[in-house]
Amino acid sequence: MIVLNKLSKVCRDNALASGRVRDNSNPRAFLLQASRALLHSYDCPDFPSIALPQWTAKEAALGEVVCWTLAALEQLGCRNTELLLRDITEYRERYPDTARGDNL
Repeated sequence: MIVLNKLSKVCRDNALASGRVRDNSNPRAFLLQASRALLHSYDCPDFPSIALPQWTAKEAALGEVVCWTLAALEQLGCRNTELLLRDITEYRERYPDTARGDNL
């Protein structure tokens, strides 16, 4: 199995362990947590994170966004997260002027 797909499962397990979402939660609940992390990242300084001193607080907060998003994809039942991201990246290379992903 591909590393990112394994990581998605771990992110979902961690999300469930946090108590903020449940096994039967809609993926939207996971995305709301990602949104909270993103909003928090705006206020984070570029100083080392207390929990992860090798990263800035802003990097750690944005990492949380990625983890919650991966968890949401896993909750949604995405079969291959890495391939999905690769396909979207290739699409964006071909059509960089598309402002929104509505037409994917």
